Amino acid sequence: RRSAAASPEAPGRPRVPGAAVSPGAGPGPLALLPIHPPSRGGPTHRTTCPPGDASPILAGVTPDLPRLVFLGTAALAATVLRRLAADPRWSVVLAVSQPDRPKGRDLALEPTPVKRAALAAGLPVDQPARARDPGFLDRLRALAPDLIVVAAYGQLLPQALLDIPRHGCINVHTSLLPAYRGAAPIQWALADGLAETGVTLMLMDAGLDTGPILATDTTPIRDGDTGQSLHDRLADLGAGLLVRSLPDHLAGRLTPRPQPAGA
Repeated sequence: RRSAAASPEAPGRPRVPGAAVSPGAGPGPLALLPIHPPSRGGPTHRTTCPPGDASPILAGVTPDLPRLVFLGTAALAATVLRRLAADPRWSVVLAVSQPDRPKGRDLALEPTPVKRAALAAGLPVDQPARARDPGFLDRLRALAPDLIVVAAYGQLLPQALLDIPRHGCINVHTSLLPAYRGAAPIQWALADGLAETGVTLMLMDAGLDTGPILATDTTPIRDGDTGQSLHDRLADLGAGLLVRSLPDHLAGRLTPRPQPAGA
């Protein structure tokens, strides 16, 4: 396996307090706080935080650490978030996921994998219906993140969001870009019979997986690989590449490489 960026990893970090909860909240069901009233015909936005945590959203965050916001929804993104949140070299101040969806015969709302991982790590969760929602963008600006990390979020991000963090937005993509931009890169790599695939850290722009490349890592595709086995291996590969590469990116030591023109 080859890696384009590497630095020592650090042990797990302490729990980061979440956002405020409703008065009297304690152990038991999750406490939900409406952040703003519903728009006409639209759902009420809610932020979820761990039960019993009554601290402001940034309380307990070490001020001299880089402040990160994470955007993701699927299981692959949850793997990346757990690795990111366990590292003491930065503070993950917010996890953003798509809204919970009805599931099962009773159509009960099912939390996304990223929401579950975030709450288990003690992180507040924001679930806007649309990433371009003005209220959501205002909340992000108020957090003043140094960097936004994106993995399997499921929505195109507007330029207004990409412009918020001073170190940009990094996407963890499960192919060796520019190959297999867009959806289902793992399935396409298997269908095309590739001998090797990998992950790419990309500095996001307004296009679909067209931004400059920061780092890559590769893995062989084995004879017995399925979509699930390759998915799980790439999730771990991407999480490891991310935490190895972030210190150099934040320090300005990584030079983004433009993707080939016309690719």
